[in-house]
Amino acid sequence: DAERAMADIAALTAPAFEGRETGTAGAAEAARYIADEMEAIGLFPAGESGAYLKTNFMPRYHLTGTPTMAIVDEAGQVTKSFPYREAFVERGGVLALHGEFEGPIVGLATGPVPDAEAEIMVNAYSYISYKSDDVYGLLGTDLREHVIIIREEEFWRVNLQAAGGVLVVSEDPHALDKRYLFGNTYRGPDCPTMVIPPEVADDLLATTNVSLAQLDAQRETLGVGEYIRTGPGARLHLNIPVAERLDDEEHYVIGFIPGAGAAMGDLGQALDNQVILIGAYYDGLGVDPTGTLYPGANDNASGVATMLEIARVLQSGQYTPKKTVVFVAWAGGERYDSLSVTQAMSAKLGFSSLTVEAVIELSGVGAGAGESIALGQGSSYRLLQLFQDAAGRMGATTTTRGRGPHHGMFSRASYGGRSELAIYLSRDGADHLVHTPMDNLNLIDPASLQEIGETSTLAITVLSRETEY
Repeated sequence: DAERAMADIAALTAPAFEGRETGTAGAAEAARYIADEMEAIGLFPAGESGAYLKTNFMPRYHLTGTPTMAIVDEAGQVTKSFPYREAFVERGGVLALHGEFEGPIVGLATGPVPDAEAEIMVNAYSYISYKSDDVYGLLGTDLREHVIIIREEEFWRVNLQAAGGVLVVSEDPHALDKRYLFGNTYRGPDCPTMVIPPEVADDLLATTNVSLAQLDAQRETLGVGEYIRTGPGARLHLNIPVAERLDDEEHYVIGFIPGAGAAMGDLGQALDNQVILIGAYYDGLGVDPTGTLYPGANDNASGVATMLEIARVLQSGQYTPKKTVVFVAWAGGERYDSLSVTQAMSAKLGFSSLTVEAVIELSGVGAGAGESIALGQGSSYRLLQLFQDAAGRMGATTTTRGRGPHHGMFSRASYGGRSELAIYLSRDGADHLVHTPMDNLNLIDPASLQEIGETSTLAITVLSRETEY
């Protein structure tokens, strides 16, 4: 029932939950809301102490104020301030740089890297290499005393221990609207890193007497392992105030439908010892320093709402699962973590002895620029076939080359690893407008929820009752 799912999305995106950023009161309230919904559906609790919640304490980084960027004179007096989210924004990510730095700007362009295998296109919001590699010889220069301006596609190539600060030039029209939280923050010298649009880059580079277009043209002349830099320009002061909280409280919300396989003696196998685990992260991006709410409707209230609706259909339907079906709403998806099956199955006494057969993850299922159901990278071939068949029977199309809500973004492997069959479901093109304030209830397409929800329910019904699929 897509309208039921829409109601849950509306509730989870309400201002009362403050964008559900991990470690905040809003995220804790969202976890309790999901637990109440699981109880109302009739799921049995599988959290700690006979409840639905499993509590973890995680070290997390949070902004403590509004980031700043300003041109200063030699005495440190501000001569021009740049407005936050109009001219620049902090660059979050799994390995994000922060702190305070002041120094002259310099434009930087790089040629191809010497190692062809290292030429991997990586989303600039997701991963930075802090390897000892210094293929351009930048560590031996004075760039540590400068703020470098560099194109987004080149950002990952540079060993950033060589820079004092970084301005990443992005062509994304929504770059300044987007919010990315901090994952593992860089623990070296301060190196605040901002994202700026091309027009701001041009204004700053004008103080070096080189335009962005000229820098781009010079890049085309560079050979393997070569770089070019401009002369020094205006003196820039950057500050991204970040603090680590060691005791952020986060919750897994866990409910289950017990399998009936053992009592039925299906083929002599105790099928209730087999687990089908369905998960969706419920945490969001919170509220930025300007007070702007990031509702996270598609990413990922839609996944949680669809999971709850699947649970209701399975619980009240006529096809009783023979295997145990576990539903997990988990926190950490916007902190670049992945779902930990070990965490999900260790809360309830006795659950750790069960065998998790398959894991289905739902994210960004409520909207997308594409028409198909995206079966994400890393999905197991056996489950791909099952979900493709289910989609065909429901009149839906699928793609294995789609874009989920975190397309191209790096995430950390979960504690305990992942050995089970797994499949990742989204709407193709779900990365459209995620991480912006526009990811709100108005973005959600009930028809998308209906199609992915019905397809998933059919496939999960088969999974929960059959040994051959």
